[in-house]
Amino acid sequence: MSEFLLEIFCEEIPAKMQKKAISDFEEIFCNFFTENNIKFNKDQINSFIAPNHMIFLAQNIDNFKITPETERFGPKIDANPKAIEGFLKSVKLKDISELEIKIKNNSEYYYTKIPEEKIAIFNILEQNLPKLLKIMSLKWPKSMRWNGIDNNQDFWIRPIRNILAIFDKNIIKFNFCNLESNNSTLIDNKRVKIADFSSYQEKLQKENIIFDHNKRKEKICNDIQEICQKQQIDIIEDINKTALIDEITGLTSSPNILLGKIDEEFMSLPPEILILTIKNHQKYLCTKDKYGNLAPYFIFASNIDCKNNPKIIADNEKVLRARLNDAKFFIDEDCKIEFSSRTNLLKNITFHEKLDSLFDKTHRINILNKFMSIWIPHSDITILEEMSLLCKNDLTTKAVAEFPELQGIIGKYYCDKSQINQKISNAIAEQYLPLGPNRPLPQTNHGQLLAISDKLDTICGLFLVNQRPTSSKDPLAIRRMAIGIINIILKNNLHIPLKIIVDKSLSLFSNHIILNSYPDIKTKEILELRKKISFEIIHFLLERLKFILKDDKSLNLKIVNEVSRSYKEQLKHNKQRKYNLIGFVARIRFINDFTSKEENHAIINSYKRVANIVNIEENKDKSEFNYQLKRKILLRSKYERNLDNQIRKIYKKTEKFTKLHKYQESYDLLKTLEHPLAKFFDNVTINIDSKNVRNQRLILLARVKYLFENIFDFSKI
Repeated sequence: MSEFLLEIFCEEIPAKMQKKAISDFEEIFCNFFTENNIKFNKDQINSFIAPNHMIFLAQNIDNFKITPETERFGPKIDANPKAIEGFLKSVKLKDISELEIKIKNNSEYYYTKIPEEKIAIFNILEQNLPKLLKIMSLKWPKSMRWNGIDNNQDFWIRPIRNILAIFDKNIIKFNFCNLESNNSTLIDNKRVKIADFSSYQEKLQKENIIFDHNKRKEKICNDIQEICQKQQIDIIEDINKTALIDEITGLTSSPNILLGKIDEEFMSLPPEILILTIKNHQKYLCTKDKYGNLAPYFIFASNIDCKNNPKIIADNEKVLRARLNDAKFFIDEDCKIEFSSRTNLLKNITFHEKLDSLFDKTHRINILNKFMSIWIPHSDITILEEMSLLCKNDLTTKAVAEFPELQGIIGKYYCDKSQINQKISNAIAEQYLPLGPNRPLPQTNHGQLLAISDKLDTICGLFLVNQRPTSSKDPLAIRRMAIGIINIILKNNLHIPLKIIVDKSLSLFSNHIILNSYPDIKTKEILELRKKISFEIIHFLLERLKFILKDDKSLNLKIVNEVSRSYKEQLKHNKQRKYNLIGFVARIRFINDFTSKEENHAIINSYKRVANIVNIEENKDKSEFNYQLKRKILLRSKYERNLDNQIRKIYKKTEKFTKLHKYQESYDLLKTLEHPLAKFFDNVTINIDSKNVRNQRLILLARVKYLFENIFDFSKI
């Protein structure tokens, strides 16, 4: 049994790309072994990654593979000579005389036997390693070409400096990125010869290089916990869940975990600024004391020898001090201008090149907030104007210019310093939430209101100036905003009528914005354009909702699609303006549950029969039957009168329950039609010679159809 070791030594691989890269690297080789019938044990396959190293190791694999004897039929004997020539080449024969002739399907074909062959795994790897590395190069999200590569087809994430490739201590010779593979690795820019994996491991360990990313991460976590116990502190995130630990693991190959101190003067900065500077900018770990407050310490990983720790700590403290000094300077400068007086500065900031300023946006948000507040429980209308006009003021500050990720958070900090109402400051902090899928939502009712208004204004404005997302691009994150609105509404059970608020938001944009974006449009056509765009936005939001509901595997997608289609169809006819997403989802869930129960199949089949008859007869007559109760009809038999009496009893109640999204109550009433409907079909003939009687009976059925379709058209599933 043999051992295969491959190491790609390159310039530093970005830490965030390493985890996926090594998984792809191993998968490529395992797939190759499987496709080429090279026997291997998955437990004997290992891959490792460090900042400069990508390693693949396969142990206990066979030296040879045996290909069994196979029979091959070629072209017919009277086929084109080029086809025969191609067949000879494919079976590695030189002359047609070496082929046999066999009859298959009453025709004569050229035929040969390919004998059993013993192929060295070494040779297979030698031929295919450049191709496998080429496949890996395509897996990188970004890649580089560099001076010294003659072949423009070769590239990698960072310039490759060495390729180690050995099979049973023998060099597998190939060329990639203008480098010849060899049996050495680079340690401190010196070539070190490697015989096998054991010697590779020994020589790297001697230099304190931990190439195994899992062992490196384990060491980092243990050292962090040891420091925390000694100082009676803890890191602010779960050590097993924070992505920063993986990033630190990817930044160091010889990690040395150290503790630095934060100057006391910086501990008064907003915690979010401290955390962002320490964690995101410096890749340090923030710490907290036993009470959960930020502690004046940070933990970091050095890739330098431990002998000079005090100097390393001092240098890192100096770098952080400079960063925090900048942050403190920005905040001190910002506080020289009263936060509430910054609103006029928004006139100088353009919201979007085709729209107007942020000042105009805040005024639209103000109107929208007041308009929507009736659907947000416990909204304090006395603070809405101040909240709306202050919500974007932090975008004029130096602190947000330096830390754009903290927009809203910094606004809350300045509101608190200015002793502005706590409800306003909390809402300003929450206005951009959620920041992505499965991220926290606004918790306060004013935060929910502001978040919906802000996102809706942005979506409507961008649709209005023709900046819609495409199937492949969404640079302005409009989809994310739409999903944010939907999640806020659904999670907080907000009965906001979608069409009404979209129409209101669109009406707040001035005509000159539309005229600039649509130079050929006439003023009198603007109203129609707004209606058209309103429908497009509703469609867009419903598509996002369908995307969210796809995660619920218990739902029938046909029902989701049909409820969505019927809602959009009703909107086209200016119906269901007051319909909201809570009712939309409640309808889907009820219908999904209702149709899955066998006891409801009889009433569903009755409806389908009714709908089928009415649809066929309406198509024949090319007109619709009037289902309104106001229309008096002449009923001859007791079966018609019984059905009519029952319809009249439940008609208004069913409509009322449906509008209130009480679908179970609606269907409990509709079930009372099951018996009179069955008697009607058993005893009444609809298509008779008397056109008047026929029409009266069809009107009766049209009323039944209407009551069912108020909730759902079951004929669509």
